[in-house]
Amino acid sequence: MQFWDTFLLVVLTQVPGQCYGGEVLNLGSSASWTVSGGPNISIPATVPGGVYTDLTNAGVLRDNIYYRFNDLEYRWVAQHDWTYRGVFSLSREQLEMSLIELDCHGMDTVANIVINNVEIGNTTNMFVRYIWSVKHALVQGDNIIEITFQSPIKYSQQKFDQQVSERHLVPPVCQPAVFQGECHANHIRKMQASFSWDWGPAFPSSGIWLPINLVFFDYPRIKYVLWEVKDSAEDMFEIKISAIMNGQKGPFTFVIGYTLGGIFEEQFVEEVLEADANNEIAWSVSKDVLKSEIENWWPNGGGSQTLYDLHVSVYLPGIEDHVKVDTMTKRVAFRTVELVQEPLVQGLSFYFKVNGQPIFMKGSNWIPAHVLPEQVTREYLYDLLYSAKEAHMNMLRVWGGGIYELDEFYDIADELGILIWQDFMFACSMYPADEETLQTVSEEVRHQVRRLQHHASLALWAGNNENEAALRGNWYGTDQDFALYKEDYIKLYVDVVKQVAVSEDPSRNFVVSSPSNGVASEEEGHVANNPYSGLYGDNHYYNYKENNWDWETYPKTRFASEYGFQSYPSFEVLEPVSEIWDWSFSSAWMKHRQHHPGGNLELQWQISLNLFIDLDSLENVEGFQEFLYLAHIYQAVSLKTETETYRRGMTDPDPVTGQGMTMGALYWQLNDIWQGASWTSLEFGGKWKMSHYYAENFFKSVIISPVIEGEDVKVYAVCDHEQQNLKLLLQTFHWTSFSPTNQSFIETDCAKPGSVIIYQTPLSELLKFGSCHPGSYDGDRLVYCLITFQLFSESDVLLHENYLMASPRSLGPGVTGADNKFGLQTHNIQARVVGLVNQVPTGPYVESYTIAVETDNIALFVWLEVTGVRGRFAENGFLLNTPTREIMFLSKEFISVQMLESSLNVRAYNPK
Repeated sequence: MQFWDTFLLVVLTQVPGQCYGGEVLNLGSSASWTVSGGPNISIPATVPGGVYTDLTNAGVLRDNIYYRFNDLEYRWVAQHDWTYRGVFSLSREQLEMSLIELDCHGMDTVANIVINNVEIGNTTNMFVRYIWSVKHALVQGDNIIEITFQSPIKYSQQKFDQQVSERHLVPPVCQPAVFQGECHANHIRKMQASFSWDWGPAFPSSGIWLPINLVFFDYPRIKYVLWEVKDSAEDMFEIKISAIMNGQKGPFTFVIGYTLGGIFEEQFVEEVLEADANNEIAWSVSKDVLKSEIENWWPNGGGSQTLYDLHVSVYLPGIEDHVKVDTMTKRVAFRTVELVQEPLVQGLSFYFKVNGQPIFMKGSNWIPAHVLPEQVTREYLYDLLYSAKEAHMNMLRVWGGGIYELDEFYDIADELGILIWQDFMFACSMYPADEETLQTVSEEVRHQVRRLQHHASLALWAGNNENEAALRGNWYGTDQDFALYKEDYIKLYVDVVKQVAVSEDPSRNFVVSSPSNGVASEEEGHVANNPYSGLYGDNHYYNYKENNWDWETYPKTRFASEYGFQSYPSFEVLEPVSEIWDWSFSSAWMKHRQHHPGGNLELQWQISLNLFIDLDSLENVEGFQEFLYLAHIYQAVSLKTETETYRRGMTDPDPVTGQGMTMGALYWQLNDIWQGASWTSLEFGGKWKMSHYYAENFFKSVIISPVIEGEDVKVYAVCDHEQQNLKLLLQTFHWTSFSPTNQSFIETDCAKPGSVIIYQTPLSELLKFGSCHPGSYDGDRLVYCLITFQLFSESDVLLHENYLMASPRSLGPGVTGADNKFGLQTHNIQARVVGLVNQVPTGPYVESYTIAVETDNIALFVWLEVTGVRGRFAENGFLLNTPTREIMFLSKEFISVQMLESSLNVRAYNPK
């Protein structure tokens, strides 16, 4: 969270005795704050912040809020009203300014604001920027501001009751009981996940969560700067620069200056400015820029991320010696993004073009990094987003049940080349569509679009998460009056959210829902008969009733915007928020941390389909830790299997069904909100799970993906860019030896971006080629062989490697022989630190070390772990089919060889 100190916008003295410009007084740092409420509590407070954080800092809440059952034990906080009281001092010079505004960037959520016993206004929306004229309430010397927040739990209950009594029920009535949360989140404009979700806890906080300022000014002040780029000609971009200002009614004459760093010097335009009924002044200018003078911004993996400083300033009128009264700077870029939905033989395409180039979107879904937004730092956001960049991701979907992220989030995404699919904050519910709600949502959308629109990373606006599917699928009993709920749906998302978003930002595409059939859903009256059609739009897919390691269970879709698999955090991450008696599969705490209905048994069953799991050991600590490890394997391989299926689908549509032509894979989900069961690849705190190491592998720009399809083995090469003169090395191994039984080189290439079969042979022939049978006996079977594939560049650089094998569960005793003579062998595996290397890439790392891993037999899912040290390995969860392998560890802190050695552990899959 950024804390802004008091600063002068401009104070000029060209005219004696007169002060030009204005001042922004940050009340967060300038006022002395307390918060009171609850059971006779009054404590110091921090602004920006929130009541849970303040109570923790004051020692009222004694433990880490995520410790054990604190989400239930501290629920009383959200059931009380809380009053924030700030005392600040003003001078006579400040009060002499023509206009004084209270500028609240974020109030969480339902509040009444009073200054010196004068009522200023009320807030009901966490996502609206509230601005009031307050000069009449201020005095010279000490001033008191009091902001009383109503309990979000009680308020949402009141709004639910009012909706039912005055209009109709807006479901769901409550979340599933296993969520262990609060009801009616859809009746308050607040982070929906703060009432809990199937991956997170309920902490419905209250507080001033973003900066709150007093602004003193005589002349127009800039609130927003907007930026549009149009590809207007072969050699030309047309740019449009706009500013939204606050000011007096007018009309008044001012000079607007604008400059784009490194591209053109400051240009001046004299304008007559006049405020509207809301005291807003709109200004814009268009200009042509030669493409030869700029560098395009590209998503990660496509090119550089060139950003330019755009400055917009307001000056007093006059041709020479301009007197500046306000200025604002934004970082912008030259790039175009199109969502292409054009007719195919069946259905429509759904893919993104960036700078005219079709790009397969590789990435994940983003949820709030903490249930209390004030506890999120820029450093933590950078760490998480950099991990996405390292995994070759070029898009993240900001999910609609969280928050419109902090400015720093989008700044970092701009810098790292990560495109943002931005949901509006509506998720998995029906929502009210009364006039009061529609009005505040209109203000919310207008503010958020204006705030975020200039970012190069922002690719798409989406109206909601899964609400079209929920309505059509009768998730909440809406079929009893489908027409009524559809009318509400259209009023909210089409007539308000879409209309405001598109009018404020015509440069971007808008989809009403996700998943949806895109424009086809709109043509069906905005609620398609089948929002999950494989012929249109994007798709969300979850199915835990099938074997998740079987690629044939996954759909052919145009764009996979959600899919994923559960696991738990590592023991290192769980340990600080639990006790020793919690470390068993059936403990009350483990049940408490699992919010997905039936999730623990489902997870255990999915593991057992492909991996050996000793059910009798799950109640002791060693067995519990093994369960966590196996859950990471299950999640990683499942994610690999489904993602590779979508990447292989980057071809022409199926000629029979019309499905396929997949152009995006965004798995659920990137980051965690706490230490519990979830679908994340990054743990709370940023540690990489095995699944994130796998994502770094399956999202590479060139991959090979072997599958058994019918009677044949097919090996696909999937390339983001054209690749010529490639070589595929195929090797077969018995599980009892590091030496291949056979091998073959195949020359190939990727003639164009996409997916192509580079090798195909009957499975029976490949098994015969590899001598995949037990000893001298007949009966070739995949269970007796490991088949590896390595793809090399023309200069013999290893680009990617993959493998085929039978289910690991089938490699142990009872399948490959009672004594396991021919299957996966037990292993003696060790790891040691070789030494400091210091080949440190850019990013959060400060030093690196080489780790040697040694084994006496082929080992699967080799997992290296360093406890107590922040960092990651160059690869992990890997197949080890050589006696030794060196792996680099990248550290985010300065350590020593001895410290690393003492905290290093290694394990691999046990076939018993």
